[in-house]
Amino acid sequence: MFQWWEKLRIFTGIWVADTLKKAVSAHVYPTSLKNGRINPGTHGGEDSVLALIVAPTKNAYTANHVADYRIQLLRAAIRLAAILNAINWPQ
Repeated sequence: MFQWWEKLRIFTGIWVADTLKKAVSAHVYPTSLKNGRINPGTHGGEDSVLALIVAPTKNAYTANHVADYRIQLLRAAIRLAAILNAINWPQ
C-alpha cells in the first residue's frame, strides 16, 4: 500500500506530464526564432546559436487560452482532492 507522500509524488508526476502534453499538442506557447546566427567556437570550441525568441504578448496568450485554463484548473482540483483523500488523516 502506498503512503500518502508516495501517492503525492505519483500524482504530481502525472499532473506535470499531462500539462506538458496538453501544452505541446495545443501549441499553447507558440514561439519562433528571428535573426538567428551561428557563432563558431564560442562555447569551449563548440558552435552556438544566437537568435531572438519571438513569443506572443501576455494579453494575447491569456485571451487565446481561457478554456485551457479552466480545464486545467478543474483537473488540478480533482487531483488535489485525490491527494488529500490519500492522506491517512488522524481521527
